[in-house]
Amino acid sequence: MPDFGLTRQTKAFWHSNEERSQFIRDFLKAINVSTIDCLVCHSSGIQPVSMLWSDPRNLVIKSLGLFCPQPLWHQKHYLNISKFLSNFAKTETRIKFLEVLKVHKYAHKFYYPIEYPNVDQLLFVSIYASGVNPDELHQRIKYLRKEKIPTLVVFGERDKTIHKKAVKQFVDELGVVDNDYIIYSDNKTLEKDSVRKTQLVERRTVVALQ
Repeated sequence: MPDFGLTRQTKAFWHSNEERSQFIRDFLKAINVSTIDCLVCHSSGIQPVSMLWSDPRNLVIKSLGLFCPQPLWHQKHYLNISKFLSNFAKTETRIKFLEVLKVHKYAHKFYYPIEYPNVDQLLFVSIYASGVNPDELHQRIKYLRKEKIPTLVVFGERDKTIHKKAVKQFVDELGVVDNDYIIYSDNKTLEKDSVRKTQLVERRTVVALQ
């Protein structure tokens, strides 16, 4: 996926879900791939990937692997600030102004989950988040359940970048029940494995790392 450096040079690729999902479609078409055994994404990558599984077109997606999915629910202030920054940073002059202010070093104090190494990284996530409609993901999860696509979700219970309520809501909407959980403890040992071994299809499995 192009980084924000390309955006600064061309002012063309603004990392919207539509651009990202189309980029993936174009890439798969270029390498002549139409069947995906397991479509894997991490964090906010779930936004464009959800557009693929809910509107596969000529793709056949057999299963999903969602690592620390970031639905961006319960993060209204973060989304509002992201929208402000992305609207502001439309010219190179304004981006350089943000670099002088070193806003990336203070982002974690204003609802951003972490401190970023540079302005490019901050604007990369800001511009992406500003174009997200978190409510659309609810409908895409419904599609996932309706089509009964096998799904693996992996998340850390101490993850500071994803809202705990969002994680719980996400797995609940997937239809996850207690028997779908596999839990690993701090010392990397298996604490719980109640996944039904005989259920090989239409399964939701959640791996929780404590």
